[in-house]
Amino acid sequence: MEYVNQELVKKLETLCNISGLPGNESSVRKAIRKELEGCVDHMHVDAIGNLYAEKKAKGNAKLRVMIAAHMDEVGFMIVNSSEDEFYEFRVLGGIDPRVLPAKSVLIGKDGIKGVISPRTAHLTKAEERKQVVSVEQLRINVGKENTGKINAGDYVSFDTQFSSMGEGFVAKALDDRVGCVNLIWLLQHAPDDIDVIGVFTVQEELGLRGATVAANQVKPDIALVLDTTPSIDPPLMDSEDENTVYNTRLEHGPVVYTVDRGQIHDPRYIQFIVDIAEEMEIPFQKRQPGGGGTDGSAIHLQAGGIPCQSVSVPVRYLHTPRSFMRLDDWNHTLQLLNAMLINISTDIFDEEQK
Repeated sequence: MEYVNQELVKKLETLCNISGLPGNESSVRKAIRKELEGCVDHMHVDAIGNLYAEKKAKGNAKLRVMIAAHMDEVGFMIVNSSEDEFYEFRVLGGIDPRVLPAKSVLIGKDGIKGVISPRTAHLTKAEERKQVVSVEQLRINVGKENTGKINAGDYVSFDTQFSSMGEGFVAKALDDRVGCVNLIWLLQHAPDDIDVIGVFTVQEELGLRGATVAANQVKPDIALVLDTTPSIDPPLMDSEDENTVYNTRLEHGPVVYTVDRGQIHDPRYIQFIVDIAEEMEIPFQKRQPGGGGTDGSAIHLQAGGIPCQSVSVPVRYLHTPRSFMRLDDWNHTLQLLNAMLINISTDIFDEEQK
């Protein structure tokens, strides 16, 4: 069954093209609220900026389920005023500085265009070109006409428009706008026998801050996190490198987490997902123990402990100006999430199943 249609792709395009950096997710939040108007029973925003959307059961709910997806993307912030056309900046979230030189960016609420200025090959020595340039050595060039229009504290996002590439999509913010679109879909198609509280969280890229607040607000019986995870299948990547902690690949389906930097996932919850995937013949892959993490790292520690599992779409080139996702991986992820929600129950954690 095809879950992802052109309408859903259009929603993803809209969200990916919006700038929504940590602490400045308001434009993304506004677009999501518009999509959910009339589809849920209640929406509200908390003091930190999380958006809560609740779809209540018809009759007595057998379960209270929290599903989280983060709205923020990685990017930058201007840190100084300047009398010339070059502005100092710092990174918001985990970005490798090697991908930055000569990239186009958009600055502030007016989307002023800029370029992260490198020293060209003509002006560098051979030894310099062997070294990684640090963020502190880079500046954003905005042109002398824009001098004075930019201030310390202005947000900066990659200037990348959503596009198709073969049977997939390229965008700056698939992490985690695809999770947000999946959550919108799940809320619109939620089963009638459970209360579903969708939480579109803030500041995930700066320490899971929104999720920590949200979990204490919702106090669900069980939680699910929708995110993306790096694929390590591009050429020249050494999967045997001791620093490589991901074993996920495109075209192998949704990724089920086992152990990451912030959470040991409950094997009973994992088995519940695996059983559904195998029964429905949905391709899936387990993410090997290692680093990284999701909002689940914060959620499972709140309110006395919350059973929580993360399921991600595999994506290449995460936290760069252009990441890439396959359509079939997205479709299979949504298929699995829908089946999980239909079958979810606290019976997963019965003592007899330990």
